[in-house]
Amino acid sequence: MKLNRRTLAYKCSLWSSLTRHSPFTTHHRFSTYYDTLQVKPDATVDEIKKAFLEQSKKLHPDIDPSNPDLHKKFVRLNEAYSVLSKSDSRRQYDNRLRLRQAEPFRETSGAQRDRGSDLNSRPGHGFEDEQQRYWEQFHQPSASQQAAFHSTQRRSRNLKVFGYCIFIMLAGVFVHYIGFRKLEEAHSAFMDKKDRIIQEMYEEAKERARANGLKKQQEILRQKHAAFMAKYNPPKPGGDDK
Repeated sequence: MKLNRRTLAYKCSLWSSLTRHSPFTTHHRFSTYYDTLQVKPDATVDEIKKAFLEQSKKLHPDIDPSNPDLHKKFVRLNEAYSVLSKSDSRRQYDNRLRLRQAEPFRETSGAQRDRGSDLNSRPGHGFEDEQQRYWEQFHQPSASQQAAFHSTQRRSRNLKVFGYCIFIMLAGVFVHYIGFRKLEEAHSAFMDKKDRIIQEMYEEAKERARANGLKKQQEILRQKHAAFMAKYNPPKPGGDDK
């Protein structure tokens, strides 16, 4: 009886030891990108995309900005989708995953964490740079977010149109003012020139009238004097002609 109890205790201890050091246990094994997206390793691209959209709605940082762990999960979700959504990077990841699962059980938990971190590292594709692009491509905002976005865009367009109208109106006023000033200057110059011509013509006519008038007056005076002499000083009869 004591022997059976000892044998049972030994088996339980051995199983517990194997469970702690086994890389296939659920509690201690590293989390793969498939676990992050909650899909099977043989999932299709459409299934991966669908899972990414569902998880991104739950883990988006805007849900709780004060939760830094939510941001980390969201970043890892984007990394997982970046790797598994492309055939080349997914093939490399699956190969490294198979190599990792084929290692012996003698590895310690610290080494498992190191290798798990190395396995989940990016395979040289710059996924952090692509996170924003992937999110913008596949994120589906809510109706209220879409309405707010369109309202903001519409307000921005209206402000731009209003600014353009004000600019065109001010430009038109400025052009009309410049045109009016130029027309006024041209009209003033034309009137000044016309006044000068008229003044010159007047001065010339006045001078000509003054010169001609003096001769006319002298001629009239001579004629009047001759008539007066003929009337009041008749020639004496029998007078000698000189």
